[in-house]
Amino acid sequence: MLSLDASVSAARAIDLVLKSQLGQSVEFNDNRDLSTKSKGDTYTFLSSLMFDAVVRTPTMKFAATVDLSYLTFTGPGADLLTDALSHGVRASIERREKVMTYNFGGSWSRRDASTVQIEDIGFATVHGHVDTYVAEGGMRRDLSPYESIGWASRVTAIQFWSQAANSHAPDSLSVVNTADWRRQLSPLTDVTAAVQFEWQNLDNASGTNNYIWRPTVGVQHRLTKQLTLKVSGGAAITTTTQDVTTPIPPATTPLPSGTKLGWLADALLVYKIKTAEFSFFAGRSVAPSALGDLQERSKVSLNYRQDINPVSSLSLSGSFSHITAPPGSNSILLDQPSFTGNAVDVYTASVGYNYLLARDWTAQFTYRFTHRQAETNRANSNAVILAIKHDVTLWHDNR
Repeated sequence: MLSLDASVSAARAIDLVLKSQLGQSVEFNDNRDLSTKSKGDTYTFLSSLMFDAVVRTPTMKFAATVDLSYLTFTGPGADLLTDALSHGVRASIERREKVMTYNFGGSWSRRDASTVQIEDIGFATVHGHVDTYVAEGGMRRDLSPYESIGWASRVTAIQFWSQAANSHAPDSLSVVNTADWRRQLSPLTDVTAAVQFEWQNLDNASGTNNYIWRPTVGVQHRLTKQLTLKVSGGAAITTTTQDVTTPIPPATTPLPSGTKLGWLADALLVYKIKTAEFSFFAGRSVAPSALGDLQERSKVSLNYRQDINPVSSLSLSGSFSHITAPPGSNSILLDQPSFTGNAVDVYTASVGYNYLLARDWTAQFTYRFTHRQAETNRANSNAVILAIKHDVTLWHDNR
């Protein structure tokens, strides 16, 4: 009788959720790549399908996601764009014990390179597709109910295929290891100290290696019931070396080597009430971009969301980014004839309206303005996006 009760109890401890999402969007943009001279209007049609599975037990969580999407481009500005099938898979597992938590995960995706770059920095300088492979894992140990230490490792490999014969971005491999300490000083205040080391190898003509140390400290404090502030700061110590045994092509200037000291910071202020949310962010980072080129970024952004009624909401956002390619990086910005110098400023403003069409059906209308300012040129783009999504819970078995 006891054995039967135990098996029934174990069976009821499993929670299985299967979900899917079907989406369709259309975007009109008068300068999609933010080129100095617009190639013309571009119409982008995106069809997407996603499946998501989550299995939970009292001590373990397993999650897996498969997504498929198809991009179609048309219009005068689509001359350099080709229709693309994007797909990806992600999986992760987390196990909890009395004072230990372990997590492992991995993913692979193939996406249109210009879309990845626009999402990352606001404009595109390359066309083709990019494969991204990620493997990660970590552990956390509770020293007390208020204190813990952790370790995390992440390996990222990026492979880029250009559709233009004279445009190429080197493949990159990066390994990031992070050790951190967290302490809850009070019910309203948490502090964190971390040390991160990243090694990045670029498969370019110079055999570039970047070594980045990032020591940081941070504080999160709940100022009021609705207002939370999170700030952190630290240093970025970047050492760039070139493989002297790698043959340098003729008429090619070797990339410089050396060590550079920079600073890191971010501040996030979030104000939430029942029907609205406001956030302000300011930060500086030194890290590889989504295509693997090392960049220094300073960013300021504002976001505001307001519920109008139970079925609709309005959102406003604005941001400014200053992006610099440090000497020695395989900067995709530097390789483009339309850019002079190694820095660019990007301004973005958008307004969006969300509406619940029916149960599990949502529609979103967005207008986005983007301005790019380089040393000797500038460009603007206007985008109008209409998207419809349908979310379905295929299975929810809570035993």
